[in-house]
Amino acid sequence: MTTHIDIPSDKPNVSLPLLNANVSTPTKILKLSKPIPSANLLKKIISFIKKHQTLIKKVILSVISILLLVLFLKPLSIAFSKSALANINDIKDIAKRLKLDYEGCSSYYSNDDEISMNNEKLPWSVRFLEDDGDVSFYGCTGTIIRDDAILTAAHCIYEYLDTSPNYKVEIHLGGTSANNYKDMIIIPRSEFDPIIHPEFVAENRENNADIAILKLKKPIKFSKYVHPICLSIDEKYLPEHFTMSFWTNEAVNSMDRNERLIESVDSDKCHEIYLTKGGERNLQFNKDGIKEQVIFCANSGYVPKGNSGGVATYKKRDTSIAYGILSMGSSKKFSLPSVFIDIRAYRNWIFNNI
Repeated sequence: MTTHIDIPSDKPNVSLPLLNANVSTPTKILKLSKPIPSANLLKKIISFIKKHQTLIKKVILSVISILLLVLFLKPLSIAFSKSALANINDIKDIAKRLKLDYEGCSSYYSNDDEISMNNEKLPWSVRFLEDDGDVSFYGCTGTIIRDDAILTAAHCIYEYLDTSPNYKVEIHLGGTSANNYKDMIIIPRSEFDPIIHPEFVAENRENNADIAILKLKKPIKFSKYVHPICLSIDEKYLPEHFTMSFWTNEAVNSMDRNERLIESVDSDKCHEIYLTKGGERNLQFNKDGIKEQVIFCANSGYVPKGNSGGVATYKKRDTSIAYGILSMGSSKKFSLPSVFIDIRAYRNWIFNNI
């Protein structure tokens, strides 16, 4: 039997047939022989989460912490990268300073105005024996700063670059008299290389960079007669008084060395003295690119020939520290302050060449 339903519309009437409600249609249910793979995987994941939920929470918290840490450290890492080179340079600087770190360096100091020394008192002091083919003499002095390095004035060793077979040079260490060669160490010219500061000009001593290093090919064996001095690499202020060690005569048979207390001279006053009494020499106490003064003056009194390259020292606690290298000394003719190269101004150059 068919039933018709009338639907109101503007269009012509249309009758839709309906299935008889009394007619039943059988329902079929599909059963899968195997579970769906994705469903099985989901069950395993849920089971794993339930079983290891404590561990998973810890992992999630760790990941979140790492992400937050990265976000926080990113600005710091940028700032660190900018200063990384400076930090590396500081490390290199420390490494270089350790090259000069000898236990017990400069262990001697005298408070007397002037006193004769024996060979145990100034173990860092050395002399340069020169022979030009006609005469032998002690031309300059130097100071041991390492077991393979001696510090001196550049004008002292400028002629050592001469390779003439008639010109000979030796470094004498540890001896104080003409008869004690058994205690003396002699280093021939072939066993060291002169390193002169690149700004040194032999014809113009006023340009200051009167500093040099003798680099030894074989290390010195230290003893109570031979030992290095400490350098004033970190000292900020110049002392008012120094001790100057010097040899009394340049003659080969004279090897007595003395010490003398000397007083520093104001830079302006020293500059004026050299302009008026020192042959109109215009001393340059400062240089472009160097904040510290590069030289200083001291009233040393008459300094015998052969003492250029020696050091002015100052006692700090129980250690004598070298502050200056003698570049120009007072002569008998002119009573002038002695001029010293300020070691502090050239410490980086020293570090780079030892």
